[in-house]
Amino acid sequence: MKSEDRADGTATRERILALLRRGSATVEDLSGAVGVTPNSVRVQLASLERDGLVQREGVRRRTRKPAYLYALSPEAEVSFSKAYVPFLATLLEVLADRLGPDATTAVLEEVGRKIALERPHRHAQPERRLADALDLLGDLGAAAEVERRNGTVHIRGLGCPLGEVVKQDPRVCVAMQALLSEMIGVTVRESCERADRPACRFELELPDRAA
Repeated sequence: MKSEDRADGTATRERILALLRRGSATVEDLSGAVGVTPNSVRVQLASLERDGLVQREGVRRRTRKPAYLYALSPEAEVSFSKAYVPFLATLLEVLADRLGPDATTAVLEEVGRKIALERPHRHAQPERRLADALDLLGDLGAAAEVERRNGTVHIRGLGCPLGEVVKQDPRVCVAMQALLSEMIGVTVRESCERADRPACRFELELPDRAA
């Protein structure tokens, strides 16, 4: 595909997303507003559906064949927002001012445990619960892998879902530490990297009988 074709496709995709922020629309609606063929719109909508940004939202009844209505998914609305990082960072700053550092850390630990408790615990053995914890991290946007060295399990995040906030307040890591500890049922120690590109790092030991 030529670079200009890719640029045109990206522009069409962005215009479709912008239009759907105003409300649901059919292929014909989008085609007329963007100024491309209905087939071009369908190609972009199929890609946006695969990416989880657009979903079908009923049909529009008319004299001819009913037309599907497309709308933004909840995930798309989250991806548009730029408020989460400054809001969370400021919230932590206010908490620290009001409660003090120790109480703020305790609050973050409770947040991590609560998130873990809202996830069904399907297994009793820590080894199996470790797999569930990795799944939860993935759902939170934290792709991670496991390394085993000298009886110790190392969870290495490929980045950090809270990286921008961690740069401002490293105590955020204790929430993830508490989450993993609650999920797996063992003591977890965080040793996260907090350089230009923060990355999750956690260590734990699993009982021999669970190996």
